[in-house]
Amino acid sequence: MHDHISGIGVSGAGLDRRVRIAFEMVGPKDRLVYPKCGEIEAALVKAYGPPQDIRRFSEEASPRADRIWLSAAEEMTLVCFKEHGVLLAEAVRISRR
Repeated sequence: MHDHISGIGVSGAGLDRRVRIAFEMVGPKDRLVYPKCGEIEAALVKAYGPPQDIRRFSEEASPRADRIWLSAAEEMTLVCFKEHGVLLAEAVRISRR
């Protein structure tokens, strides 16, 4: 385990292939634990520059604020959600544009 990464999944095939890097860990009392969104975002900004967009919306009554990086061929999304007033990082998704 490195940099809060708990799993890496690859789905699809060919041009539809997607990568998902998950950050959820099982903590005390079997509760899921996530790193703060700002920590993961800082590492991504250092490597790729600032995100081009932040998409804010609610999903299943949970406020979200996903950070989006775009290249000519790919979109990278840092999936962030708010829990108890803190913005947490669930995963990074990478897919073709």
